Amino acid sequence: MPDTPKTETPHTRPALRLVSGAKQEPLRCPAAGRDAENEKTLCFYFNRRVTDDEMRYLHTVIRQVALMREIDGH
Repeated sequence: MPDTPKTETPHTRPALRLVSGAKQEPLRCPAAGRDAENEKTLCFYFNRRVTDDEMRYLHTVIRQVALMREIDGH
């Protein structure tokens, strides 16, 4: 066994455990707001952690809405 000590990075919070196919409650967005420090930032608050797939879907929807607004001239 080598004499080199093991170095570990301390974690300030527990690791997230993602379970594939786990049943989650439906995603709801009870609130939205603006970031006080950046006028280009919107904050959305959800009832649970958003999955990566949900985040990608929401990003796609927001991009489509922005494009529709440009086409409509608003």
